[in-house]
Amino acid sequence: MKLNKIVTVWMIPVLAQIVVACCDCIDPVLKNYSNLSMTVDNLDNGGEKPIVTNSATVPKNAYGIKVNFHREIVACNKKTSPTFFQSAYAFSCDCPPPLEIMAKDSIVTFKVFSVYDFDSNHPAYSDISEFFKIFNYNSYSTINDYLNSKKNIGYYYGNSAWTLYDESELEFEMTLLLMTTPKINMNNKFRVQITLSDGRIFEQETTEIDFI
Repeated sequence: MKLNKIVTVWMIPVLAQIVVACCDCIDPVLKNYSNLSMTVDNLDNGGEKPIVTNSATVPKNAYGIKVNFHREIVACNKKTSPTFFQSAYAFSCDCPPPLEIMAKDSIVTFKVFSVYDFDSNHPAYSDISEFFKIFNYNSYSTINDYLNSKKNIGYYYGNSAWTLYDESELEFEMTLLLMTTPKINMNNKFRVQITLSDGRIFEQETTEIDFI
């Protein structure tokens, strides 16, 4: 009986490979990308959707920050040998994606600081990340919830939620909308700080903007 169990266990990946062949799956092309740089822009959310603004003023209830990530491919492998777990998916003829671009580094922390005094309780260089929410496809989430979602969901064939499946996804942006505004209209400037999993830190400041 024990021998039969051993044979059965070893036969599972073999059977999986047979199903892969029957499904005519191809080995995916594997690439790696790295976050290269970050830029930020002021947003005006007073219209149908947030737009980048070069104006010196913006309604304080319609302010946001656009964070642009510039990513580049740093390595490429033409083939990968299917693992047991990847092959197990093939029992349903669910072929892996033809291209997988995996992250060499990902966002670990994301913070927004006020360069000037924001209000009486938040002097210059205070962390006001909690006042912003990430806007994505008509939904809002806190910065922490967004980062946690990248850790906990979105896995496909064992890939990280940061994995890309098309090179057009290398240019990536995040829309931050200010949800809590200061009571007094004043000049403002913000610093976005990103820490990556490899220890690098990106920091960029917005241009000065007058809340009206």
